Amino acid sequence: GAIGKIEDAPALVVETVPGLTDVTAIAASEQSACALRGGGELWCWGYNGYGQLGNGSYDALTAPTKTPFHLDWKSVSLGADQGCGIRADETAWCWGEGAPGDGLGTAETYAGPVSSVAAGMAFSCGLHADDSSVKCLGANQLGQTGGGSQAALVGTPAGVVGLGAVMQLDASPLRACAVQVDGSLYCWGAGNEGEIGNGAAVRMLPVKVQGLP
Repeated sequence: GAIGKIEDAPALVVETVPGLTDVTAIAASEQSACALRGGGELWCWGYNGYGQLGNGSYDALTAPTKTPFHLDWKSVSLGADQGCGIRADETAWCWGEGAPGDGLGTAETYAGPVSSVAAGMAFSCGLHADDSSVKCLGANQLGQTGGGSQAALVGTPAGVVGLGAVMQLDASPLRACAVQVDGSLYCWGAGNEGEIGNGAAVRMLPVKVQGLP
């Protein structure tokens, strides 16, 4: 159901997701997807084994379905098993594996003003607009929250250590990266396949990615 309808085989050509109009933003992971509509509604579909579609259940959705909790979304991020979004009041909320509260999107995750939020695998990070700082929470066995330890879980938002002012943020399942206002790129977390750009298998603190023009 990740393409918005029931199919036995992959879609080999571009297809329209049925039932959606006025889409202003999208987010997709390996088996799930979400779309933000103009009025602030969030619609999601696909695999939902961790509650990452934000509809209060763990059942897969074969067609786009509106999330029931809030209707004032400004942006959305979808990770491997977690979703996050920013609401009109600039607070960030997350749902799914590793999300705070009941994990179903009913608890605020990052106090505003948040300009960007990134969902990984059972962890997330938020970029705060007032001071351009980054905070993360959730799973941390590989240092993916950037606090300098490998504590299994960071339960409340904690500042990423060693970053300057940040203007852009992103995350993948086991790592996160941030672009500072000077244009430099820093990453932290798992790098066993070279993903954080400095040859280390694990970086618990941000490291500058070298070799970029």
